[in-house]
Amino acid sequence: MVALAAALIILLCAVFFDATAEDTFAWAGSIGTLILLVRYLLTTLGARIRP
Repeated sequence: MVALAAALIILLCAVFFDATAEDTFAWAGSIGTLILLVRYLLTTLGARIRP
């Protein structure tokens, strides 16, 4: 399932944004890093709000 989603994202990037494999790899790394940062922030805030 994850591989199918990754293939779909790569295909969309290649077709609509005229992206190369290197561009898609860089975008995936950036998006993954941002998702981890947001997850960390929400987890930290949730831990501080609950007693």
